[in-house]
Parts: sequence; structure tokens; C-alpha cells
Amino acid sequence: MAISERVAYLKGLADGLGLQEKDKTGKFYTELIDLIEEMALVVDYLQDETDEMEEYLDALDEDLSDVEEAVFDFDDEYDDDDFEDYDFNTLGNYMESECPGCGETIAYFDDTEDDQAVDIVCPNCGEVVTTIGEDEEEDVIDIDDEADDK
Repeated sequence: MAISERVAYLKGLADGLGLQEKDKTGKFYTELIDLIEEMALVVDYLQDETDEMEEYLDALDEDLSDVEEAVFDFDDEYDDDDFEDYDFNTLGNYMESECPGCGETIAYFDDTEDDQAVDIVCPNCGEVVTTIGEDEEEDVIDIDDEADDK
């Protein structure tokens, strides 16, 4: 039995018992049943909205599956274990660094050009793990130049 049907049943019981709004008890029960009736209407509305949302999400999920299949030739049979033994170094400048913030190992590819600096940010904590493509000569201190300055 739906909520709205149960509220209608309660209203019928109250009418059958002869609860009148003239006495305090009757007024209380009448107001209580009216409140429950309004709440039942809201719950029914929210249930309808939830059902619509579920249908919409199911349609989006199906559409996304079609896109994944078309674009990535995606197959749900693969999981992360299939790639454990893969040598990513064959793909180029594959590197790994440990995040100083959370200790997670972050993997990335260094495909920057010499004059381009890119910060590698940890996806877990948001801290900068390393910067690739920096000009290393800026960090080099020439001891002979410091001695000449004195």
C-alpha cells in the first residue's frame, strides 16, 4: 500500500471515529493527519523525481558505454592487474616520484620541451611532487664565480 493510500485510510478512520475539530483531541488528530497527508505528497513527488533521475542516469551510462567502446575500444574485461607486468619505459620518458605530502608513488611522462616547465601535482593531496622541464643550470652554483666576487 502506497503512503498516500495509507493516509487516505487514516483519514477515513478518523472520520469513522467521529473525531470533530470541536474538541481538543479531534483538532489535534485532524491537524496531524493533514500534516501526514502533506508529507506523503512530498514523498511521492521525491520518489517520482528519483525514478526519473535513475532512468536518466541509466540512459547516460549506456551512452557513455557506447562512447567508450567507439573511442577507446574499451573492454570491461580488463582490469589493473593486466598491466602490472607492463614495461612503461617502452613508451618514452616514463618516470615515477614519491609525493612528499602523502607518500604515494606518482607516475608521469616527461614530454616537455627544454624551455617549458611543468609541475607534476599529486592527485591525492594536491601537493607539487616535482617540476619537469626546468632549466637545471639555474640551480647550479659555480664556486669559481663566488670566489671572484669576494
